[in-house]
Amino acid sequence: MGKSSHPIVVLTYHSVDDSRSVISVSPAMFEQQLRFLKGHGYESLALRDALLVLKSSEDILEKRLVITFDDGYQNNLSHALPLLKKYGFTATIFITTSRCGKMNDWPNQHSSIPSLTMLSWDEILELDHSGIDIGAHTQNHPHLTEVSQEVAEEEIYGSQKILEDKLGRAIPHFAYPYGNFDDRIRAIVQKTFQGAISTIPGRPSHTSDPFALERINAAAKMFRVLPLNFLAMGDFGGYLSLKTSLMRLKNLVR
Repeated sequence: MGKSSHPIVVLTYHSVDDSRSVISVSPAMFEQQLRFLKGHGYESLALRDALLVLKSSEDILEKRLVITFDDGYQNNLSHALPLLKKYGFTATIFITTSRCGKMNDWPNQHSSIPSLTMLSWDEILELDHSGIDIGAHTQNHPHLTEVSQEVAEEEIYGSQKILEDKLGRAIPHFAYPYGNFDDRIRAIVQKTFQGAISTIPGRPSHTSDPFALERINAAAKMFRVLPLNFLAMGDFGGYLSLKTSLMRLKNLVR
């Protein structure tokens, strides 16, 4: 008898800091979550490996996990990496290439988001050499559906090329800034990437669109309030259904 197939858990993080902003999880909370995951038998995959599994006929083993970080904050190296190593996890970090070694001061940044230092190119190389997976996240973090075809292509393909030139290898996956994409943007991404991550709540399976892979926001308020219950609801069926319904009401899921 073959193995059972289960959806993969993909978690979204941004910054690991003590600001309590909407994109932040504290180092203490991050460690508490990793400890919980380790204690409950979860094993992590880089997104590149998870994509290969999802696109194959291979059964997905239970408790497979992908940890993702969007934007490329310096604290992903200083705070997150030591904890990932401590608990034996890997991660995938999506880089906003024009801000490397600078601040997160791209247009449309919400006023509630603190000013944070971004990873430098040397630090990105250090993460890459440490086995952390690197993905593209545009050059300037725009709302892609609100820009022209030319600008969208430059943002998407430009970020991929810069990363490939800096790291000396292919960059096969992409994360949409703000989770913002439509059929036009998806088609651009599909030309040169092997897969892309969205912010649609859910867990990727063999039936998922590889260019709109689902994720769970690990910095959501409910996980800060109930950190010990992190992932304790099994497949998150009730939570994900509620979250999806709320997003549809806001016209964020089409």
